[in-house]
Amino acid sequence: MGCCESMRHKLRTLAGLGRHDFVLLCQAWAMLLFIDVGLQLCPLRRVQEFVDVQVRRGKGTPGPRPPETLGRVQRLAGMAARHYLVPLHCLEQALAMQWLLGRRGIATSLRFGVQKTGDGLAAHAWLEFAGRPISGAMPGDDGFSPLEPAHARQR
Repeated sequence: MGCCESMRHKLRTLAGLGRHDFVLLCQAWAMLLFIDVGLQLCPLRRVQEFVDVQVRRGKGTPGPRPPETLGRVQRLAGMAARHYLVPLHCLEQALAMQWLLGRRGIATSLRFGVQKTGDGLAAHAWLEFAGRPISGAMPGDDGFSPLEPAHARQR
């Protein structure tokens, strides 16, 4: 597919989005930008605190049922990530989705996993809703072993 044809396809896709989906796509892209810059300037903990505060502000926002919203947010956040300025990692995408879902009253948990690779470790981040993975590759399916949440160890 040539450059012009690719651009036409992207424009047709954008034109086919409804108003609410277009707004959600723009929110996802803007949040990816904020998180990308935030992670370059601040520790992860600070960026997570910002996301948590924003999520708490959005609690109770009326919206469609969670499964419908989960799918919509995942699809549009994925689209925003594919068309971002630079390639993104799973962490940026998971944090942006957590913010988007939280603003719609859907609480998720950010989880991390590791995988042994040759001489080192690889890490992966994903979201869980009601204890089930909803973003990224499913833990175990891709060789990543989930890490225990920090709050579970503080007993």
